[in-house]
Amino acid sequence: MRHCLSLLLLGALGVAPMTASAAEIQLPGSRPVPAQAFEPHLRMGLRALAAGQLDEAERAFTVAAQANPASPRPSLGLADIAWRRGQPDLAEPHFLRARQVAPREAVPEHAWGRFLVMRGRTDEAAAAFRAALERNPSSPARLDLADLLTAKGDPAAAEPLYREVLAREPGRTGARHALGNALLLLGRLDDARSELQAASEADPRNPLPVHLLGVVEARRGDRAAALAAMTRALEIEPRFAEAHATRGSLLVAEGQMEAALAAYRSALEARPGFVPALLGAGMIQQSLGRVAEAERVFRDVLQHDANSVVALNNLAWIAAESRRNLSEAEEWARRAASLAPASAEVRSTLGWVHRARGDLRKAVEALEAADRLGTSPAILVQLGTVYLQQGRRGLAAEAADRALRLDASNGPAQELRRRAG
Repeated sequence: MRHCLSLLLLGALGVAPMTASAAEIQLPGSRPVPAQAFEPHLRMGLRALAAGQLDEAERAFTVAAQANPASPRPSLGLADIAWRRGQPDLAEPHFLRARQVAPREAVPEHAWGRFLVMRGRTDEAAAAFRAALERNPSSPARLDLADLLTAKGDPAAAEPLYREVLAREPGRTGARHALGNALLLLGRLDDARSELQAASEADPRNPLPVHLLGVVEARRGDRAAALAAMTRALEIEPRFAEAHATRGSLLVAEGQMEAALAAYRSALEARPGFVPALLGAGMIQQSLGRVAEAERVFRDVLQHDANSVVALNNLAWIAAESRRNLSEAEEWARRAASLAPASAEVRSTLGWVHRARGDLRKAVEALEAADRLGTSPAILVQLGTVYLQQGRRGLAAEAADRALRLDASNGPAQELRRRAG
């Protein structure tokens, strides 16, 4: 989400300057707290929260909650404190109380939705954002809902929400940038470019729309314009990891492997453990024959993303080719195949691992499955190679012929055909 919970509260309440220190607040004793204590203590709590003074904020919100039990604001403040302390399970009851005492207000539902997003409960979050909009059609929850739908892979549903935000607030450049991203995901490149250019012109010091403009140009096939956009984005923010990584992928497409590797390293300096940059660097190292370095990088990827199909698959392939770590290689390959069951390339790697382990029957089963999923000259050469090892020359020759029909200049297929006789 775009803001932390406390910023939502500060924006909703419009905090005015205070002269009292939050540190002066004392927890109440047995005597009741006067109702007029509510607003000053609430504001003290918000100011302490904004300053990161969590103990002082907690005392202030506790006083405010006792002064006005019907207000949801102190409970939201206490929820934010629990979240910042790394105690989300303690935050949830405060959110529930805020929603119970103010069932018709939008702010508690909006805050609850943001909390749910951060907890990964995205379906519940979307319902909370919609509930906030039912209570107040002007709620900023509309933008959060659009962002969530985009993140969930439904930019078509997000587009009208972004446009509604912009109809209400034409100067909301973040919404315009996000709309451009949704249009890019929908493949509407001209519309995306228009929105992103407008966002960039309205906020020239924001590198995000410039970066996405470069992605648009890359999708349009203009790598020179895309690289120029990455340069502009990095001039605005030199430690913009995504722009470094995108620049790396563009340089790979240009055949500039060492320059691409340097770009990925810059991305990792800006954001250690950034998986797209690690994957890019690993694939370059592998393509350049630097197998040990590629293996190290792919293992690093799995430390950050244990379900990276690319890292699992490539590690399995490297192990099969080098005939090392074959038990681990089979584990990697099987895991990759379970995560990407429709991938012919991943299934063929599993077959190649079985071959390396000497199990030609399982190798053929996996490679024939890969051939059915989506054949290619490389898969057919692998399959034919295993057939040949089994002594099935006719099937090996047939596989080679099929590969050559797909690519008559394929050297490995030509060699397989010669060996098959």
